[in-house]
Amino acid sequence: MELDGFAPDFPHDGERAEDAIARLHPPLVICADGALPAVESELFLARAAKRGQVVLFASPEIAAEVRARAEQRGFPFFELPVDRDTLARVLAEAATT
Repeated sequence: MELDGFAPDFPHDGERAEDAIARLHPPLVICADGALPAVESELFLARAAKRGQVVLFASPEIAAEVRARAEQRGFPFFELPVDRDTLARVLAEAATT
């Protein structure tokens, strides 16, 4: 991500995703692992979307479920593993919306 101009930040050990978002104030894009329990929360997704564009991703084992959740909310989605070009395109598109 850094090679494409994005600077990732992460929650501290033991920090809730929602608290990390409040602490970091992400300017454009929030990437959320679809396997995280917080991502199943409507409240978390609504609050995250107020802070920036939400992008969901998932491993192949849960990709269909997370893709459906992303599509339902109009969030971009990508499945892991992902090549650099695809990741850069998804994040660039999300950053401009």
